[in-house]
Amino acid sequence: MELINKSIWLISPQEWGTMKISKHHYALTLAKNGNKVYFIEPPVFRGWFKYKKPIIRACDAHPSLYIVTSSLRLPYFFKFHFKELFYYFIRKEIRSLAAAVGVKPDIIWSFDLSNVFPLRYFNGGYYRIFHPVDMPWTTASLSAAEGADIVFSTSPDILEKYSSMGIPSFLIEHGLAEEFISVKTDTSFTRGPIRIGYSGNLLRHDVDRSGFLKIVGENPSVIFECWGSSGVSDRNLGGHMDDSTQRFITELISCPNVIIHGSVPTDVLARSILHMDGFLVCYDLDVLNPIGPNYHKLMEFFSTGKVVISSYIKHYADRPDLIQMAGTNGVARLSDLFRSVITNLAFHNSDEKMRVRREWAFSNTYNMQIGRIEKRLDFNH
Repeated sequence: MELINKSIWLISPQEWGTMKISKHHYALTLAKNGNKVYFIEPPVFRGWFKYKKPIIRACDAHPSLYIVTSSLRLPYFFKFHFKELFYYFIRKEIRSLAAAVGVKPDIIWSFDLSNVFPLRYFNGGYYRIFHPVDMPWTTASLSAAEGADIVFSTSPDILEKYSSMGIPSFLIEHGLAEEFISVKTDTSFTRGPIRIGYSGNLLRHDVDRSGFLKIVGENPSVIFECWGSSGVSDRNLGGHMDDSTQRFITELISCPNVIIHGSVPTDVLARSILHMDGFLVCYDLDVLNPIGPNYHKLMEFFSTGKVVISSYIKHYADRPDLIQMAGTNGVARLSDLFRSVITNLAFHNSDEKMRVRREWAFSNTYNMQIGRIEKRLDFNH
């Protein structure tokens, strides 16, 4: 099945916003490739008797991309405690979405692990793709694959969770947006202290906050530049500003060797990270990521060629040519690894090592991933 001239409903668990991750990039790339794409944001409960019909608005990023905002008639509490009632209204909302869009979709493409809009409710002859990029931990996230014609994911461990369902399943690596391919270097940049980049949602509770602050504190001569949500006003990827999160952000901002950029457009991020000497990935494996899943940000880091210093990520455990990784269960402390790498940057950022990282990233553009997906759809259609 060629993904061109199709009407595609892309169901996202995150809103459209400044920060872009895989589902946003897929939506934009599919639109650029000649499809009409409806990016369906998670529905919002606005209050009792404040339901609003779905709203479709044009997206400034591309004329064939539309953002769809919908409402819940009941709060999410009912999803967990009164499922039949909740999903009765969800089925009504799907019909409302269809009426608002006015065009029958060719493909329903869901990234939604929360299963708010179950694929099994889209039974009008549509081709249904389930594309989880995070580990499914709940019954709802496992049942989200029900009704899918095919499953794609960025991790074999995620695919294994759905193996018993008998749905054709395939590994597709994270993609690289075109902004990171065509980016031009700012030649006016002046080299100074070592600069380490961090890109991601700082409001996530699985960030290893104590580990992050420890590395920052132990390396006062290193400049740490952070891109991503650091406050409620600039988040579109989730996270909560509770007391512990506020303390972490406040302490991080107070560090004299930390620069917080907040959320920035993809092209700005692509230009900015070129000036980094390396990148830090720092997650608490005991909180949410016991296997250390595959992160979309890694492709962006690899595209610069610079070294990536990371907490354990199983997906890249056998790729030391791409990433310098701490072990599990205290085998190697990330702070010790960080110090070892930055004291030998000439080795880790050699021309050959940078070439390998770039080639890996550039072999996984979103256009290439869509081409690989098309071949699988042909196989199963």
